[in-house]
Amino acid sequence: MNSSNNSSTVSPIAVSLHPWFAAFGAEALIIIAGNLITILAFALRKTSKKSKFVLLINLSIADLLVGAIPLPLYLAYLGSLLSYWNIHWGKALEITLFGVDVLLGFASVMTLTVISLERVYATVVPVGYRGLKPEIIGFRLR
Repeated sequence: MNSSNNSSTVSPIAVSLHPWFAAFGAEALIIIAGNLITILAFALRKTSKKSKFVLLINLSIADLLVGAIPLPLYLAYLGSLLSYWNIHWGKALEITLFGVDVLLGFASVMTLTVISLERVYATVVPVGYRGLKPEIIGFRLR
């Protein structure tokens, strides 16, 4: 039997990274669903419309964007490396992926930093702390 007709060969990289492709896809779906549920929970409850919950809503939005933009871009990049589809992205996808990943990851980490600084302030000055003022946040919640 002549094996020259068999032009499709599976690379060892594609076989070993296939579980990662599924794991990143599942991770993106879980991140999106979990943060949408969190945002809806904060939006529907009257008690959560206080200014102290704005940072948590901001964190949910930042994490939602991380799951909705960089992870699918990475899946597109990984899928083209694994030959799941034949799209030649060139450097455009790599540059976009890197920029968006760094930007949205930085937004998420900065929100966590602000939340932890706010909690430190509430712990150090418990008597004078009454929550974030709307003027500090930049808008008023209704």
